[in-house]
Order: sequence, then structure tokens, then C-alpha cells
Amino acid sequence: MGIRIRRKKQWLRSDIHDIDLMNGIEFENYLADFFESKGYSVTLTPRSGDYGVDLILRKGRKKTAVQAKCYGGNIGVDAVQQVISGSIHWRTTNAMVITNRYFTPNAKKLAKSGMVELIDRDGLSKLIN
Repeated sequence: MGIRIRRKKQWLRSDIHDIDLMNGIEFENYLADFFESKGYSVTLTPRSGDYGVDLILRKGRKKTAVQAKCYGGNIGVDAVQQVISGSIHWRTTNAMVITNRYFTPNAKKLAKSGMVELIDRDGLSKLIN
């Protein structure tokens, strides 16, 4: 069995506490594997020059830009700003920020006006279980 397949099977059994131990790249790869397991076509953007988008999810006609944030603190407005501009660059129909933490009030406010879906720690826990 290949390393990627073993990693994918192991990661798909991860819970929120396992995710807390991941670095940013591991979290992006975890999300890629997770969404692939749910029937999405997933593209990981380049590590640099990604225009604020880490993953691009495709399912049917829906194309979603995802900013992945695996941090120790709450996520501010910058992540929302980045995914909005990245969504324009990558020409996606939707934008989303996923984190293992929570969002600041300003991040929530901008996400609402920018029509960005936010998935915080609680939402991520529900999504993966």
C-alpha cells in the first residue's frame, strides 16, 4: 500500500485533537483527502503565489476556493480578505475558510457581507464525524 493511501486512511480517522497537532501543509493535505473521500475533485494550489486559496474544490458546477487555517489562535479578517480575492483570481463560484479554531467578530462580519462560508472548530468537528 502506498504512503499516500496509508496516510489518507489514517488521516480520515483523525479527530479535532489530531488536527490540532497538524501543521498548515498537513492540514491542507488532510482537507484535500477528506473532500476527495466525499466525492469532490480537489486541486491543491501552489505553496506560494496561491492568492489566498489553498484548495479548489469542484463538484458538479460548483467550484469553491478554500483557505485552510490550522492555528493556535482565532482567525481574523485577513483570512476572509484573502479568500475573497483568491476566489476572484481562481474564478470560483464560492469561497470558504476552514479552521481548527474560531473566527473573530470582524471576520464573521466580512464573511457575511462577502458571502464566504466559515467553518470553525465546531463546524469542522461535525463535518469530519
